[in-house]
Amino acid sequence: MIHEAYRIYQDEVKDEMSQIALFARSMWMPEKGLSPYRLVADNGAWVSCEPAKGPQATDLQVLDGIVVPGLVDLHTHIGEGSNPFAIGTDVLLSTGVTTGCSQGDVGHENIDSWIWQTRPDAPHARGLLAINLAPFGEKAGMSGLELVNSSTVQQTVKAAERHSDVVRMVSVNLSERSLGRAKAGTMFQYALELRKRLSLPLMIGLAPEKILPLRTQLDGLIHGDIVTYCYRSTPWTLFPEGRPIDGVVEARDRGVLFDVGHGKSSFDRQIAKVSIAAGFLPDTISSDMQAATTLPNKTINLVTVMQLVSECGAPLKRVLEASTITPARVLGLTDGTGHTMVGARADLSFLDISVPQWIGRPIIANGIPTASKSHHRLIALEQS
Repeated sequence: MIHEAYRIYQDEVKDEMSQIALFARSMWMPEKGLSPYRLVADNGAWVSCEPAKGPQATDLQVLDGIVVPGLVDLHTHIGEGSNPFAIGTDVLLSTGVTTGCSQGDVGHENIDSWIWQTRPDAPHARGLLAINLAPFGEKAGMSGLELVNSSTVQQTVKAAERHSDVVRMVSVNLSERSLGRAKAGTMFQYALELRKRLSLPLMIGLAPEKILPLRTQLDGLIHGDIVTYCYRSTPWTLFPEGRPIDGVVEARDRGVLFDVGHGKSSFDRQIAKVSIAAGFLPDTISSDMQAATTLPNKTINLVTVMQLVSECGAPLKRVLEASTITPARVLGLTDGTGHTMVGARADLSFLDISVPQWIGRPIIANGIPTASKSHHRLIALEQS
């Protein structure tokens, strides 16, 4: 189990972005793999990242596990208090996620309050948003899309442009619960128009085949759009009998991405195993973490989903890319998120994949250490 070496602390470095040097015995770098590295951050960004044989006297040290760029959860639900699904970004951070994108939790009517509720969790974990076509977002027990009309797209464009630093995607969930009496085809076309107006990627939860043909939905997506719940079971499954339905391969060839989005019940292990064995790996891995998946007996977070995808046959390299650099690119983050190159935002996470249930913890978020310190020397993990 994890010792106190990784508890989040709020005292001596709370708002400080002084220079930090860290040695990692096993650091994963995109395109380079695992090696010992020494990293130096100053004012929230990496100023040095070099191979090293060992630490210097004052370095923070991570001697066990794997150190990775800060994890990025592309599909989660944050903004505690904004709706029944949402959790705080501090909950994400505690699992090693340093950037999370809230999928469809708010629309143009309540985005301002969401911004206000989410920002106090900074500077440690960063909360971004995929704005929903539905004016108030996706609400438990409500058919939010019933409120959409011909003026909704324009109102949503204005709201998204007002908060363009935070709004990074467009979101629509065409489930029967979200649709209510709204027509799936009409809502789909509104979502495509919104995506076009904002020039942002669309993440879609597909409607069941009986409501709107899956092929029709896939054919409407373009390069950069994302299909979440990609390993879902019937009636949404994209891989009946282990083979992709018509339109899946063509969509991927156009640059449409496929995301896991585990959630409460949107991941079918057998479908994932067969699909991955056939070469259809996810482009991004996300948790769909929400209040209902943080219960003691049903905890689902990004690291547990990464482990599931690995156990279904995905190589570790792909699992790490799909949880760091690829979702950062989807979100259009130009600050180096998902990487540790010089100039990149200084985010680091720790993974222990040697235990039966993988463990993730934050190390540095936005240049601020998130683990306990003793005289500026971090002792990594101890097992007990």
